[in-house]
Amino acid sequence: MATKSNVKTAANAAQSNAHAVTPDILDMVGSGKLNDAVRIFGRSNLGAILDNAQSTARLASALSLTANQVRLLRVLARYCAMPRNTSEHLQAQAEIELLSARPDNAIMSAKSCLELNPQNIPALLTLAGSLRATGQIQAAVNTLETALKLQPDNAATHTQMGETLLGMKRTDQAIAAFTKALSLDKADFTALFNLGNIHKSMGNLNKAVQAFTMTLKINPRHVEALNNRGASFQVMNRDREAIKDFDTATRLERRHLYAWLNKGVSHFKLDEMQQSLTALEMAFAIDPSMPDIYHNYGLALMKMDRFAEAVRHFDAMMLLAPERKEGFLSKGNALHGMRSYGEAVKVFQQAVDEFPDYNDARINMAGALQELARHKEAMAVMDMAMEIQPDYPEALWNKSNSMLAFGPSQDAWKAYENRLHISVGTPLADFGLPLLGANAPDGKKLLVQWEQRFGDVLQMLRYAPALEDVCDCHWQVADSMIDLFKASFPELKTCGLKECPEGLDARTPYTSLPLKLRTYSVETIPNRTPYLKASPQAASKWKEHPGRGKRRIGITWRGNLKPPGRSIPIDRLAPLFEEFHSQLVSLQMDPNEQEAQMLGKYSIPSLGTEIKTFDESAGLLSNLDTIITIDTAVAHLAGALGRKTLILLKYGCDWRWMLERVDSPWYPTAKLYRQTSVGEWSDVIERVSGQIRTSAQP
Repeated sequence: MATKSNVKTAANAAQSNAHAVTPDILDMVGSGKLNDAVRIFGRSNLGAILDNAQSTARLASALSLTANQVRLLRVLARYCAMPRNTSEHLQAQAEIELLSARPDNAIMSAKSCLELNPQNIPALLTLAGSLRATGQIQAAVNTLETALKLQPDNAATHTQMGETLLGMKRTDQAIAAFTKALSLDKADFTALFNLGNIHKSMGNLNKAVQAFTMTLKINPRHVEALNNRGASFQVMNRDREAIKDFDTATRLERRHLYAWLNKGVSHFKLDEMQQSLTALEMAFAIDPSMPDIYHNYGLALMKMDRFAEAVRHFDAMMLLAPERKEGFLSKGNALHGMRSYGEAVKVFQQAVDEFPDYNDARINMAGALQELARHKEAMAVMDMAMEIQPDYPEALWNKSNSMLAFGPSQDAWKAYENRLHISVGTPLADFGLPLLGANAPDGKKLLVQWEQRFGDVLQMLRYAPALEDVCDCHWQVADSMIDLFKASFPELKTCGLKECPEGLDARTPYTSLPLKLRTYSVETIPNRTPYLKASPQAASKWKEHPGRGKRRIGITWRGNLKPPGRSIPIDRLAPLFEEFHSQLVSLQMDPNEQEAQMLGKYSIPSLGTEIKTFDESAGLLSNLDTIITIDTAVAHLAGALGRKTLILLKYGCDWRWMLERVDSPWYPTAKLYRQTSVGEWSDVIERVSGQIRTSAQP
């Protein structure tokens, strides 16, 4: 008598055998060795496994089978159970051949079946699918019409007709066919799935999601519906939901290429770069020759500042798909990230040589040229872009940055207004008010709208008195700047960044004020300083703060990551710290661990960490003799306070510092120390050290 243990062991052995032979069976069917596949199938327990949904799911999971492979095995099971040489047997053979990507053989088998039974609807459907696979589209339509004459109410026939019409781009007729199929069979998930794809392609994403969801209610294991619903969520920026669908799809079909690829893209969008790389590596394992995987992998590497690796992936993408222009753009951007600006220019030039209308490459080429301070070339590139696309906001704005580097002018400021219309910018809230535009501000009631960053606003506050002389304004001011604003302009009206009082006529951004108040030359810049001042409380707070030596020199060396290259690694400041540490105080608000250790090593007080508002910062700066700073908000604040300021600038610096000058027409008390080559700070720091030594002499 067999014990339960023996029975279980025998069942496990049979299952293991079935799992072991399945890949061989699929290989034999795929290579046309159907009789060999049937013989091995018959000796295995595979038929019993395929009869059970749970065991089939385990088989598919264990062997990473696709939905198409599972369907093929089920048809093979049916084929093995049928009497040979019947029309049903021949129809099953035709279906196996179609599923095995041998449509020409499938056509012959289906026709043999129809010779025995011309009314075999499954054979007609298999024949139509095979004809479609070989490009014989009209013959496929004719075959389906024959099937519909025999059985007008066959939902599967209407569904396949819809798929065929869809391939012929007869979308309206395809929709009608799918709708008819669903009227005959509400559980026709294939028709629902196709309607979802149509809605997705037309941008009707909510309807697409609804159709895919209905598909999955009927067939929860429909991997393509999961992937396509996830892709719809992705376009809708519902990436968490998208990832859930991609995860389910890859659990059901481990080697689903597009689910892994899409999962990588969604993680990228959520700024989850390591998860993105992991998903894309799974896609690589499935198809190492797919250009999109290399491209998306490179984009994720760029986000992680792994630019050299990114370049290698973009090179591979361009090798695999030289006709795809985005590879050039991404490679150029990666080189830009490496600060290899000259190499980036070459790649962008190669892009426009290959694709003459590719203005995105011209925009980025101009950016790289500006980093090299080659502004005339940058302007010429933008002019070429506008020959292709007149009144192109991105080109006009990029050109304005180079124009302003040569000094303010009416044309430059007008072009600079295009920053408000570029596609990559975040639109300003309109509050139901028009932009002032080219109109004069005189007599208007204006909202002066916060724009860009703190440094930009600090620079533009010089215009407040002149603007208030000609119109009535409400000034949007960030919470961290409100005390400084009130101390400097106690009579002016303020509001929050998301607020707009009633009864106003128009709005104008802070950085549009030079245009509105006609700063058309260096000589017309209102540069009397100080135009800002700390509150008495903030100024007094720092008067008695401990500081050693005869002078107190504030220093800050790091700002936002963008634009790149303007911050100075703290180890480069070691010569300055070594010589002047007894006079220095740190203004850095957020020193990292390495920076804190360096400050501790030289016993430099870290006063910046005590700063919470711009008023407190102004109070500290007002009690210092000299401020050393990179191009950040501290530079603008120190200049606006009229403090002696040494500004350390990267090679291709921002337009407001202009070209080659050692002084600033915006801030008379500032001196500019420019890099002489990209990324090289040693010479800058030596010149600053020399200035400090010189100013210490009687």
